[in-house]
Amino acid sequence: MRWGRQIAAIALLLTPLSGLAGWRHGKQADACPVAVEYVEIPECAVYAYKGHDYIRADWAKDAARGHEVQVGLHMLTPTRVKGMGWVYLDRMGKVAVPSVAVLDNGASPFHFGLVRVVRDGRWALVNGKGKTVTRAPYDGILDYNRDRWLACTGCTSKRVGEVQVFDGGRWVALNKIGRAIRGLEGSYADVSR
Repeated sequence: MRWGRQIAAIALLLTPLSGLAGWRHGKQADACPVAVEYVEIPECAVYAYKGHDYIRADWAKDAARGHEVQVGLHMLTPTRVKGMGWVYLDRMGKVAVPSVAVLDNGASPFHFGLVRVVRDGRWALVNGKGKTVTRAPYDGILDYNRDRWLACTGCTSKRVGEVQVFDGGRWVALNKIGRAIRGLEGSYADVSR
């Protein structure tokens, strides 16, 4: 009797997720076939549930194949979603980390449980749950290198060939938990030593 109630409760909890799998912002996607090889997940495979974006199970399963990374206790998968850019998905298909910065035509990797994100042109470091850990948003953050991230305010982003660079501004070095390192502030030359 007791097990019957627990199984019924689990089935009831899973029903909304499976029932909404074809819905995105109140509109149902009639056909969203899974492609054998794809560059990015289409918008029809994304649905919103309780304030979070999810990827349909059939797409999320294929995206995770061989690409998962462990971040703390979580297994996350870097995936490109049309209209969202690079994201990290958890095993339930939830978009755990949206707006991931691009590095070498892919998602920026995690370093010490943190990854670079870009939201509305502002850069920050977030953890595997998508929570921002930097105290202030920056105009740019370089990928983790030599035991630190380098972040700038007042800098401008520009393309030099195929590479995006940050020019000018005030720079600060951030440690492995995203906090400013005292004494390492100033120009890029001052903090990159």
